[in-house]
Amino acid sequence: MRLFDIKLKISDFSFYDKTGIEQYLEKQAEKGWFLDMIVWDVWRFRKGEPKKVSYKVTYFPKSSWFGPEPTAEIEEFKDFCEHTGWEHAASNSQMQVFRNENEDPIMIETDPDIELKKIHDSVMGWYMGSLFLVAAICVLLLFLPLMSLIQSPMNIIGNPKRLINLLIWTDLFLVCAVEIGAYFKWWGKAAAAVERGQELPQTKGHRIFSILAVIFALILLVVHQIVTSESGEFVLKEFLPIAAYFVGFMCISIAVHFLTRYMQKKHVPKGITIATGYIIAVIFIVILQFLFL
Repeated sequence: MRLFDIKLKISDFSFYDKTGIEQYLEKQAEKGWFLDMIVWDVWRFRKGEPKKVSYKVTYFPKSSWFGPEPTAEIEEFKDFCEHTGWEHAASNSQMQVFRNENEDPIMIETDPDIELKKIHDSVMGWYMGSLFLVAAICVLLLFLPLMSLIQSPMNIIGNPKRLINLLIWTDLFLVCAVEIGAYFKWWGKAAAAVERGQELPQTKGHRIFSILAVIFALILLVVHQIVTSESGEFVLKEFLPIAAYFVGFMCISIAVHFLTRYMQKKHVPKGITIATGYIIAVIFIVILQFLFL
């Protein structure tokens, strides 16, 4: 397999946007790119002969990032799909992706009410829980700076370092808030679409906002380095520890992901998998703190 036969994409689709994901994967298949792995928001495609392929995204609320897998429910569903011509392409926790090369594939999950309920139950698990958790952390970190801003604005406005920290946490909070609000807006539209006998709607716009917000946060980090440097200018050497910290953080995240996936496949109990993942992550993050910050 050559390097150029593989491409990676950072998904700009929400976890619950099954219609948008299915349509995108089908267009990629027509160009000769076929999904074969998902790691968080990173999708891996392999090059092949362009062809018309149908994709189906389905959800299993009882599955999780840390529980032993594949669960009996998922295995049973995979067996059913194989007998009807659907091949398992990739998975991302509760989300399972199937593909079918037949011209007129047999439809799976034909009850839209059940389909929407499974999506909602999946989203209200780890996905929404993690968003609320991060949003709550941002609120806690923003409380004192905001109180200071209200009582004595110049303590924040006149201190570039404090102001940039305030903007970074506000930026992250807005990303979570927009994602939470966008889901409940979509859920209302999806319920109405199901009642009318229409397909589930796509999500639009807010994921682009989230990506732009992340870019804005990175820009703020660069500005933060400038205002805290002795020269008052951007110095690459001084910025490298921050860059190294974030690269190290990403490497730790990927390593923990593959470790927990391995433990899942070995049917290690969920509690042990969660504890192992968190302990390793915390130890290495503390090490990164001492090394680079």
